[in-house]
Amino acid sequence: MNRRIFSVAIILLMVSSALAVLASSGWTPQGITESQTPIKAHILTGTDNTWISDGASYSGISTNWQNDSLTTGQNVWFTSAHVGACTWNNSLGVTSFGSFNIKTGYSGIITLAATFSVTSYYQSGGTFTANNAYMVTDSGDFTHIGGTLTSTVLQLKMTGTNKAISLAMPSSFYFAQLIVSGTCSLTHGGANTYVTGAMTLAIDPGGILTLVDYFVWVQYWGTYTNSGIIAGSALFKIVFNADFTWTAPGTITSPVDIYLHNGAATNKTFTLGAPLSCGPLTVRSDHITYFATLSTSTYAVSTTTLTLGARGIITQGTGTITCTNYTQSGVSSLFTQGGSIDIGSGGFWLSDGTFVGSASYNVTDAGNFMHTGGTLTSTVLQLKMTGANKAIHLAMASSFYFRLLTIAGSCSFNHTEWPFTSAFGLTVDAGAILTLNAPFHWVSYWGNYSNNGTINGSYLFDMVYDSNVTWIPGILTCPIYLELHIGSPAYAAVTLLTTLTTYTINVTSTVATIIFVVSGLKSGGGIMYNVYVDGDRIEQIRCDSGSITFSYSGPWSEHTFEVVAYDPWGPIYDMGPVMLWIGVIVGLTAIVLVMVGSRIKRA
Repeated sequence: MNRRIFSVAIILLMVSSALAVLASSGWTPQGITESQTPIKAHILTGTDNTWISDGASYSGISTNWQNDSLTTGQNVWFTSAHVGACTWNNSLGVTSFGSFNIKTGYSGIITLAATFSVTSYYQSGGTFTANNAYMVTDSGDFTHIGGTLTSTVLQLKMTGTNKAISLAMPSSFYFAQLIVSGTCSLTHGGANTYVTGAMTLAIDPGGILTLVDYFVWVQYWGTYTNSGIIAGSALFKIVFNADFTWTAPGTITSPVDIYLHNGAATNKTFTLGAPLSCGPLTVRSDHITYFATLSTSTYAVSTTTLTLGARGIITQGTGTITCTNYTQSGVSSLFTQGGSIDIGSGGFWLSDGTFVGSASYNVTDAGNFMHTGGTLTSTVLQLKMTGANKAIHLAMASSFYFRLLTIAGSCSFNHTEWPFTSAFGLTVDAGAILTLNAPFHWVSYWGNYSNNGTINGSYLFDMVYDSNVTWIPGILTCPIYLELHIGSPAYAAVTLLTTLTTYTINVTSTVATIIFVVSGLKSGGGIMYNVYVDGDRIEQIRCDSGSITFSYSGPWSEHTFEVVAYDPWGPIYDMGPVMLWIGVIVGLTAIVLVMVGSRIKRA
């Protein structure tokens, strides 16, 4: 019995000794705390090394490490067990490590005084103060969930594939330099109310930086090179406070926000030195007074949404701007067109600021063209509408003139204010339809007219002229006014060149005499033409010179005039097109012709 008791005692003693050893290593029956983890597991592997200095010292002193040395590839740990400050140098000749870990409970300061590389970086405690003279190269993840990562001094180079930079800062943080040679994402945790950015940003060939949260490049603090890709759904912000030329934007698929710093001393210009292709692009000023200008120079811009914010200015050079939609809503914003603009199905939206078009280049719009506020400069805009079932909506406080309006799809026109809307030049392509939901004027003496489609609607189409003009109206099923301009000479006439059609003519004066001239007719050989008013023949005229003339003096209400070929010797099989020319004696006042009704070809 005594021997049995003695054996049990020996076993109990051995167990209690083992527990004491484990407890001294940081293990407890309740589990392992974060601060205890490195002491327990990693020291046993021989690949980890823990800082053991309780006072300020240097990483290059071997006795400051639990393994009495610091070797290549080791995982580095700073824990709550020893919280002395560390100045990181390479006195031991070691520059490449495994993971670099600053754990919760470590309260010291690590100050960088040498360049080194790691396979990952993790920080949940302490302070890491880098130095912009030295680089930290990371082939793995760079994770900050707590502690202090000192801003404006860290040079970080990310070289791994599909890695992540994860930051959880209580304040704004800026890299002194961020270089991406591999592929990595960037996240700024929490509510993302603070800025994360870089003074110098470099994306190497093949490198991809994917923005999960917004990121700022500070133009006036450093440089920018992008030979790879900046991607992601979060904003890539560029803040500037001086005139600057962006020579190589590179490939950017994320949204871009270019803005003037709120501390700028005056208006500043951000000039493209190469084509820019990106996600949604915004130009604005954070300053309450000064303006931010984006000058595209001769370079093309391709973006999804192009937005002009408060005090933002875009001065377009000759390069084409292509976007899915254009939005200008910023107070005091200004867009000056200098090249072609191609807008997709999202359309054009102007609610504030000023948009100045170009008399030399088109704005091509596949969506709606919506003006609800701000200034759309008159007489210079060349607009081409290409979408189906789209709308032109204008809310002008004064008259507005398109330099050229081209309808290549189908769209309606609406003008919510009383002042009229006009076009110097008007083109409706074959198969296209312009529906008038407001009066529209074509000014014949300022531009050309071509209607190979249809102009319809319930509102007036007013053709304004001041001298003799030839007009091929095409298909118009809306009311039409022929209006002689107030500054015209004593006599002017409109020549309507069209196939034989019935016209209904309204004349506002009961004493008007209207002269009708039909030209372009076959002549000679005794060919005669009958003239009908409201279906009754009023005259038969011989045509010897290719045209005939007749007049009608009233009484006026509404009448239908027709000219029909007649061959007394037999049927006419090939008369060719019969053209109708309408002239107005302008010595009378208040003469307005309105052609209404359908195109009815007489059998």
